[in-house]
Amino acid sequence: MKALCVLGACALLLAPTPIAAGMIVGIPDSGQYGSPTSLYSVDPQTGSTTPFGSLFSGYIAESVSALNNTIFVSSPVNLYSLNVVTGQYVGYQCLSDLACFSEAYAPFEFAYDSSDQTVYSVADAHNTSTLVLEHMVDLGPSGLGPPGSQSISWVENGPLGVSGIRVIEFIPGLGLYGTDGTSAGYLINETTGQATLLSPLSGVSMPITGLAYDFDTGQLLASAGVYSNPPSMIYNGSGMIYQLDPITGHATLLNTDSADLVGIAFVSTPEPRPAWVVFAGLVLGIALRHRLCTRFE
Repeated sequence: MKALCVLGACALLLAPTPIAAGMIVGIPDSGQYGSPTSLYSVDPQTGSTTPFGSLFSGYIAESVSALNNTIFVSSPVNLYSLNVVTGQYVGYQCLSDLACFSEAYAPFEFAYDSSDQTVYSVADAHNTSTLVLEHMVDLGPSGLGPPGSQSISWVENGPLGVSGIRVIEFIPGLGLYGTDGTSAGYLINETTGQATLLSPLSGVSMPITGLAYDFDTGQLLASAGVYSNPPSMIYNGSGMIYQLDPITGHATLLNTDSADLVGIAFVSTPEPRPAWVVFAGLVLGIALRHRLCTRFE
């Protein structure tokens, strides 16, 4: 029995000790699809932006993904899961043009609910300005693109009932949040698509173009960037970073001279436990070993 206790204690001490942390990643508009795009880390406390890599694409950061080091990003056509460390990506292509463009609506903004792994999007519907909420369903067989890519289809939930909502994010404990980026924030019914005014926005001096919920601090970050128009022109100006309270609608300006980020997202990055946590675990493991071994001697 004593040997069993020793083995059990050793198992406790040798168990892996990773924890989930993360960072906010921003991507500017490259100007045209296929042009080099920089990746930036965003400090959630100060709003400072630091370049840490680049990729060749017209991606826009959209939302947190289910996989470590990976975020959902969109191109002018499809949705992708992008590893910000390796640059590898997996595509989620529509089953057909009908799934994205005809009936005719195309997703242009995405949000991810990690509790049930649902991807939501906002789209213009039926060649009109009517906005609908839709969610990704029916992951199909392998799609075009790198190994692991899948085909998808979308189901339309219903019209938002409010014009101008162009940015959405899923906020744990609150739900699906959307905003027009300048005047108001809304809570969106995930079943019907109906948007209800949550609060007017205040403190916004440059329109919000991206939202990211920071799981580490529990704060909602917002980026304000400029899309290149026409596409052949690359905008080299600066953007802004806000900390946004979705309940009150107040935006606290963190950085007035950030990188020009049109989209931001939280990316989970596994890290080892701090030294004091490992030490506490060792002490606890030894104490449990002594207690258990003494009890069964």
